[in-house]
Amino acid sequence: MQQDFMIQIQNLQQNINIKEAITTITELTIFGDQNNQDIFDIFIEQKIIDEFLRILKKTNESDVIITILSSVSMLFTNINKNIIVLLSLPQLNEFIIFDYNLKKEEIPDYYINFIKIISNKLNANNINLFFNSKYCQFPLLLYSQNFYNSKDNLTRIYARHLLLHILKITKESKLSHILIKYLQCYPFLQVLSNHVQFMKDLFLNTKEKNDDFDEELKLMDHFFKDVSKIIPELQQILDNLFMQILILPYYKQLPNIQEDQKNQCFNIILHFLQNDIYISERLSLAIFTLMFSHEIPQFQIFEIEVNYLPVQDTDLKDICSNFFSNSQGIQESRFMILEKLNYTLSFIPYLTSYYSKTNPKQILFDELLKNDIISNLTMICKMYQNKQLQYNIYNIYAQLNCLNESNYQQVLNIILILMMNKHIYQMTSSQKVMFLINLINIMINEQEKGLNTIENCKISIQIVKELISNYEKRFMIALLRCKILKQMEIHFVNSEIIYYKYFLKIQQCIEDENIQIFKNKPETHQIIRFLMVLNVIFEQGWLKNPFQKINYNLVFELKSYKNGQIKLINCQIIIDDNTYDIEELEIKYDQVENKVIIVNLFDDNENTKIEFENVKEQNDFLTEFQRRQQIQEQHFVPEILQQLNKLYL
Repeated sequence: MQQDFMIQIQNLQQNINIKEAITTITELTIFGDQNNQDIFDIFIEQKIIDEFLRILKKTNESDVIITILSSVSMLFTNINKNIIVLLSLPQLNEFIIFDYNLKKEEIPDYYINFIKIISNKLNANNINLFFNSKYCQFPLLLYSQNFYNSKDNLTRIYARHLLLHILKITKESKLSHILIKYLQCYPFLQVLSNHVQFMKDLFLNTKEKNDDFDEELKLMDHFFKDVSKIIPELQQILDNLFMQILILPYYKQLPNIQEDQKNQCFNIILHFLQNDIYISERLSLAIFTLMFSHEIPQFQIFEIEVNYLPVQDTDLKDICSNFFSNSQGIQESRFMILEKLNYTLSFIPYLTSYYSKTNPKQILFDELLKNDIISNLTMICKMYQNKQLQYNIYNIYAQLNCLNESNYQQVLNIILILMMNKHIYQMTSSQKVMFLINLINIMINEQEKGLNTIENCKISIQIVKELISNYEKRFMIALLRCKILKQMEIHFVNSEIIYYKYFLKIQQCIEDENIQIFKNKPETHQIIRFLMVLNVIFEQGWLKNPFQKINYNLVFELKSYKNGQIKLINCQIIIDDNTYDIEELEIKYDQVENKVIIVNLFDDNENTKIEFENVKEQNDFLTEFQRRQQIQEQHFVPEILQQLNKLYL
C-alpha cells in the first residue's frame, strides 16, 4: 500500500493523471490516519499539501480545482488522530485565501463547503492556529464573510452563523483580549459594515412588500442582537454603523429626496425604535438627539466603504498591522481612539465624509490622528452635556421644509416611541415647554392642513398627555387663555353655523375618543383641534369643562305632517318613530325627484327622503323646520360664547 502511495505521489509531482493521483492520495492518507501512521507521515514528509497548492496556482481547469477542494475537505473531515498536525500546517490559510475564481459554476459550492468543514474544527484551544497575531490576520473569519450578500439564502445564513460561531470561540479562548481588539478594528469593521449595508438593501426591497425580505430583516435583527450579546464591546460599533449607513444618509438628504425615500428614512428609524429583537438604548438616544438637537458641530471622520471586501485589498497585511498596532508617539492606543470615535459619532447628525475609496486606509487613520481627534471629541462631548439644546419639533419640518402628511405622522410616531421609552423625559422643564408650544402650534395652526390632520392630532394629543404633569399646569392654562381661546373666538365669529351644528357633538365624541365620524367633514376639523387641546386640560382637572348640553328652553307648537308620520316637537323631529335633534340634521329639496331630503350630518348613510302629496304641506314643513333651526342657532351662539368666556376666569 505504501508503494502504491509513493507511485501516486510521483504522478502528482510529474503532473500525470492529476485528478486520479489527488483522489487516491487523499483516500490512502485517510486510511493511514486510521490504520497506518507511516502512510500519514509520508504525506507530511512529502509535503503533499504544497503539491496541491502548486497545482492550484498553475491550473485553470475547474474540474481539477474542484478535485483539490473536495479532497482537502475530505482530509479535514476524516482525519482524526492527526487533525492537530493537519490544522498546524501553514498552508491551510493559503487554501482559505486562494483566488478560486468563484464566478465559475460549482466552484463556490465546493469552496463554501471547505470553509464549513474548517470552521467546524475551530475551537477555543486551536484558534491560535487560525489567527496570525503578528499581522493581525484571521483569514477564516474574513474570507467566510465574502458571502454576506450571496444570492443563495442558505449561504448568507451560513456566513452569519459562522461569524457568530467564531465570536463565541473568541470569547472563550486565551487570545480573547487580542481577538476582541481585532474585532474592533479594520478589517473586521468593514465586515460588520457590509452586513449593515445588506440590511439597508433589505429595507430598500421591502417597499415591494415582499414577505421574504421582511422575514430576512428579522433574521438580521437576531444576528445583530447575537453579535452584540456575544461580544458586548461591538454594541457601540454596531450602533455607530446603523447611524452611518442606515439612518444618517437619508436623514441628511431629506429636503432633496422623493416621497418614497422620505418614508423609507422614517420607516428605518421606526424599525430601530419599535424593534423588540435588537434593542439598543444608546441607538434610541442617538436618534432622539438627531431628531431634536438644534445644532451640533460638524466633525470630519472617515466612512467605511459600502460593499467593500477587505480580502481584495493587496495591502491587507500592512493595513491590518497598521490599524492594530499602537503608535509609540501616542499615549492612547488607536483602538481606544476608535472606541471613543464610535461613542461620539452617533451624537453628530451632520458629517463631512472623508471617503476611503480615494485614500489608502493607513492614510485615513493617520488623518484621524493629525486632526487632534481627542480634543475635538472632548469638546463635542462637553458641548453636548452643557449646551441647552432647543427641543423644537419645527426642526423636523420647518427647517427642512420637506414633510407631507404621511411623513409628519411617521415623525410623530417616532416621538411617541421615544417618549414611551422614557428618552424624551431627559428634556428639562423649559425644553419640554418649548416642545409642547411647538407641537400645539402645529396642531391648531389653520395653515398647516397638510400636517395637522385628525389622525396626526390624535397622536399629538397622546404625546401631550404623556408629557404634561402638574409642573406644566400654569403653562398649559396660560397657553390656553392667551392663544387657543383667542383663536377659537376668531374662528367662532367666522364660522358660527359650523359651531352650532357640530360643537356639542364634537365635544362628546372627543370625550368618548370617537372622532373618526368627522374624518370626512373637513369643515369641523379646526373645531376638533381646539377642543382636543381643551379636553386635555379638562381631563387633568385643571379647569372645569363649561360646555354642557345646552338647555334651549325653547317651546314650539306641536306640528304634525303626512297624517302623523312626521312630527316636530320643540327642537326634535320624529320620523317613523325615530327621534332626531334638529341641529344634527340638514334639510334639502330635490327638484328632480320632487322630494324633501333630510340628511343626518353624522351619518352619511342615514338620509331620509320624504314625498309630500300636498305642496302647501311640504312648504309649511320646510318653513317650520328651518325656522326652528334658526331660532335654536340664535339661542345657541350667545350661550356657547358665555360658556367659552368662563375659561378666561
